[in-house]
Amino acid sequence: MVAVFHYDLHVFDGEKYNQQENRKTPMPDYNIFSPNQLDTNQWVKSAIAMGAKIAILTATHETGFALYQRDVNPYSLKGVKWRDGKGDIVADFVASCKKYGIEPGIYIGIRWNSFYGIQDFKVQGDTLFSENRQEHYNKMCEGMVEQLTSNYGDLAIIWFDGGAHGPE
Repeated sequence: MVAVFHYDLHVFDGEKYNQQENRKTPMPDYNIFSPNQLDTNQWVKSAIAMGAKIAILTATHETGFALYQRDVNPYSLKGVKWRDGKGDIVADFVASCKKYGIEPGIYIGIRWNSFYGIQDFKVQGDTLFSENRQEHYNKMCEGMVEQLTSNYGDLAIIWFDGGAHGPE
């Protein structure tokens, strides 16, 4: 059994989650992200209690906001006031998994990114600007994968939301 923990900016916006709208509308202020009572040990212990052998965390989801210190894009925990911009929930989560003997996994959402205007892997529009932005986004995604697979030790799974292909 696998436990998946979806965690993103929308946890803190006080609104009912609307997937179709949230995929398209950037968050006006990502400093709403302030998980002052964060306890990844509790998450992992709950996963183990339900019989999970693997626990997966969303490193990024539909907003494009990264729950780690992303080097390739500042739209991450580097850019928020919480923990003075030095928080790394992926690191906390992986450490909790190791502490309690469950395999960690990472969920990477690249199909949608409301911050960059990405829908179904593609920058919207057909101008040179869009084309250049698409190239930047593709390189950024490659950098995300490189960083996540290099900085957090052995991972049981990398789950690409919607797949891992790019625009043809």
